[in-house]
Amino acid sequence: MAKVYYYMDYTIINLDIQNNTDGVIALDTKNNINSMYIYDTNDVKYQSFLNEKSEEELQIRRNAKKSINIKFNKIYNPNSRTLKRDFL
Repeated sequence: MAKVYYYMDYTIINLDIQNNTDGVIALDTKNNINSMYIYDTNDVKYQSFLNEKSEEELQIRRNAKKSINIKFNKIYNPNSRTLKRDFL
C-alpha cells in the first residue's frame, strides 16, 4: 500500500502496481463486482467501488508501472485500522 486517504464516508487506497510480464494484466475483469476487499483490525470486510473505474483504468500494460486509487466503503473510524487486502 502506498497511501491511504480516510474520509468520513469512505477510504481510498492508492496502489502502485508493476507489471513485469510481456502481457497486459487486469486488477479486475468487472465480471464480479465483489472481487476486491480490505479488512480492519476487527476482521470486518469492506468492499471496493470498482464499478467507478473503467476497464482501461484497471489494466496495466506490459512492463509498465501504474498508480491507481481504489475507493472502499470503509467509513472513518479512528479506532479501526486497515490491516489487509483481498483480491479474488
